[in-house]
Parts: sequence; C-alpha cells; structure tokens
Amino acid sequence: MNVVSVRIKYSFWDFSTEVFRVGEKFVYEGLYKINLDISEFEQKLYELIMMDKNDGMTLEVNSFNNIHYVEADLFLGEPGDTYDIEYINQFLNQFEKLETLPATNDLSEYQGFVYIKHSDEADQALDILDSCGIKAEKIGMTSYKYERGASDLWIAFILGIASSAAWDTIKSGKVKLENEFNNHYRDVQFGIFNAQKLKENVADLSGEAPNNLEIISFECVKDNKFLVTLNSRYQKFYVEATESGEIKKMKMDRTTQTRI
Repeated sequence: MNVVSVRIKYSFWDFSTEVFRVGEKFVYEGLYKINLDISEFEQKLYELIMMDKNDGMTLEVNSFNNIHYVEADLFLGEPGDTYDIEYINQFLNQFEKLETLPATNDLSEYQGFVYIKHSDEADQALDILDSCGIKAEKIGMTSYKYERGASDLWIAFILGIASSAAWDTIKSGKVKLENEFNNHYRDVQFGIFNAQKLKENVADLSGEAPNNLEIISFECVKDNKFLVTLNSRYQKFYVEATESGEIKKMKMDRTTQTRI
C-alpha cells in the first residue's frame, strides 16, 4: 500500500518586477491510499495537468518507504487570478481517502547522512561507502519536474549511515565521497548529525508529531551547522541546526487545509 499526501498551490508571477514570483496560495490538501506505484501515480498526475494547463508548473514528490508527499505548484499571473482544478479532484476521487498519516521513519538508527541530487550517482555512493566497510541505505527520494517554456527534471536521494559504523571508518568514507563527487556540477552533501533529535525539536516548536516529519534535503555549512529541510503533511520546515539536533533558526511554510 502506498499513502500519498497531495498538496496543490498557485504561485503568482509578475515579470515586470525584480523578483518575478510575487505570491502563492495553497488551495488543496488531501491524503489517499493508492493502488499504483508512486512513479505511475506521479506520471499520470503530471500528464493530466500538462494536458489541461499546457505549461507553467512544478511537480515535486518526496518519498519515504511507502509514504509520499506530492506537491503541485501551478503558475498563474497576478495575485487574485484563479484556475479550475476540478479535473484534478476527479482524478483523485478514484482513490481511497485517509484521515491520518501512518508513522514515518525513525532515524535514531542512523548517525550520518548523504544527500545526492543525481539519481545515477546514488548507487555509486553506496558502493564507495560499502568499500569502506560502512553500512548505508537509501531512506528517501525526491523527484522534481519543472515546466515553463523549457523543461527540467532531477531526482535526489538521501542515504542513511548505520549508527554501528566507527568514526574513523566514516571519516574515510567521507573523504572518498568528496574526492569522487566534489566538483562544480554535482550536489553531494555528507553530514553527521542527530536527525531524530532534530525531528523531535521541530515537533516541539511546531506542534507536529515527530513521526510525521521527514528530512528531504540538507546542506553542510560552516561551524558544524546544517541547513535542513523537513516535510510533513501540511507544511515544510527550513531549519538551521547543530550536530546535536539543536535548532538555531526555523522557518515554516504552512499549507492551508482548504479543500476543493
């Protein structure tokens, strides 16, 4: 069984301004149990929107085991413009609707993480870690499609490093990953931080349940700090955190619970 949280928002664009994107509005959120593989669901939704709208959208899917967060961003003109998404509602109505999200990953069994923004490199990174005697696995995946004039697609993975790995072994793996992937066009991040504690701290500040939070990306910054993006059913969190999971700064991107 795959569980899918679907969010839809409008974003408003004004190309006479310096920022272009001048606002956004969340217009739908729903939770479903689907009888499709997530890649098939994603492709069907993408084709449906493009057939009706033709251009101007992004579709992002963040997956963790059998739980998937899907967000469609539909580009419109000035704030106040609207767009009929009833056909999306009809597509979603074929699936069983759920009220609550199952518990997601417990990250306490991992002590380190690798974020890779190129799908063809995830297995290579796992092989490198394995050659160093480091047990790691894919724990999250992001697929992102962009359509406005030109098209863009990228897929990212998060790898979790088991807590049993020795520190010296991890350092060796880190050096090998950096030597292999450290160049201008690859986006590979390596970090040692307490992700489960971070989830708990975000939950305390936001009112979310820790088991409904997932890490979708992170970036290592100076002084052993990390910029981490987390997802839940209703919102995203952008957090600056320490190795211990302590939060230094946090911004929430809340999704309204408006129904179609």
